[in-house]
Amino acid sequence: MAKSKKPLGCTGCRYEHIGEGFVPFEGPSDARLCIVGQGPGPNEVEMGVPFFDAPRRAGFRLSRQLEYAGLNRAKAAVGNIVLCLIRTTGDDLVPPRAIAECWQRHVGPALHALEAKATQRGEPLWVLWVGVPSLKVGLGK
Repeated sequence: MAKSKKPLGCTGCRYEHIGEGFVPFEGPSDARLCIVGQGPGPNEVEMGVPFFDAPRRAGFRLSRQLEYAGLNRAKAAVGNIVLCLIRTTGDDLVPPRAIAECWQRHVGPALHALEAKATQRGEPLWVLWVGVPSLKVGLGK
């Protein structure tokens, strides 16, 4: 895998030149489960894969927990609330403005497309929000 180049949808985003890499959602377009984390880390940016499955990393733990629950990660759409790595000082939380930018440009449309396909099949789309920033988006204000 290689680093993904930022798509045209990033043009004009205030984080276009600050955020490192671009890690798009991965998984089938007809997924019934969508997992949304807070943002990619250096490993995810390097590999271009959200929640990259490397030992002692979040992706490894996520994959093992899904297996334990009897779920197949390959059948889930997996991504983050922000699709590039934004390094902040003090804590690892994602800047709210970055969340808003990425939601409008990438994440919202991706989730709406998954939801539309699930609705056409008469099924719910299950979304697992992982981490405080994504959970705030999922639960709303």
